[in-house]
Amino acid sequence: MMRVLCIYEVKGRSMQPFLRSGDYVLASRLYMKIAINDLIVVNHPRYGRIIKRVSNISHTLGVCLSGDNAESVTSEEMGWVDRAQVDAKVILSIKDKR
Repeated sequence: MMRVLCIYEVKGRSMQPFLRSGDYVLASRLYMKIAINDLIVVNHPRYGRIIKRVSNISHTLGVCLSGDNAESVTSEEMGWVDRAQVDAKVILSIKDKR
């Protein structure tokens, strides 16, 4: 049975300041209409499961991703990601209070 809602822990600094390591996100696998600036969870062939922001969308190439932090892997390094690799769309962030 496929889980419709998933919780993921944020690891690393690539999405700072919006998301910090130790935060959590609630993500949905239903009705994943993706738009530019959405946060999505991707199973990237090189970087594994990552949470990134959609910076561009192509019907033929898929989605182009970016991190919020200047230290993040660049969009060029990540390359275009096929829509089949998109696991879920982030619908809520839960901030770590530490």
